[in-house]
Amino acid sequence: MNDENTPHYERGPSGAKTWRTCKGCVAKIEHEQEKGNLPEKAEDTAYSQAGTLAHSYADKLMRGEITPEDQEGRMRKRAIPDEFWFFLRDYHKLGQTISNEVGGGDCEVFCEQQVPLFYKPDAVGTLDWGCVAEDGSEIVILDLKWGEGVWVDAFENDQQIIYAISLIRKLEAE
Repeated sequence: MNDENTPHYERGPSGAKTWRTCKGCVAKIEHEQEKGNLPEKAEDTAYSQAGTLAHSYADKLMRGEITPEDQEGRMRKRAIPDEFWFFLRDYHKLGQTISNEVGGGDCEVFCEQQVPLFYKPDAVGTLDWGCVAEDGSEIVILDLKWGEGVWVDAFENDQQIIYAISLIRKLEAE
């Protein structure tokens, strides 16, 4: 999981679509924050707490610490609450399908993996889930989105491209 002591990088992968298309936005935001014209970022909201919890459940599910069988049975105490399980079961199924197909099933899987950002190696991003064929011929990245209101397209997604390149560079360096 994310190291809560790692500072958020203003040109991090999650904001890449903005800072890559509007070169002055980061400087403008910093300038307006210094002048006191923008409110302080809320460190912890109900939405961020739900997202953190969803990623924690997803990580345990993808690593096999929680299994789909743990969710079965009406009388059984479920490892993942229903409001999370409804979405996470498909995320898990997709990850399983991909890991069985990539490299013919001969692959390395990464869950909640911190990777140095290829464009700023002293900053890190957290890859939600990745799968790399052992022979290096394929890489698939999944990014769990939790919340409402903002549609995120997977096609030509800057955040996922950054994670893929960063993971490749990390693996090449090892």
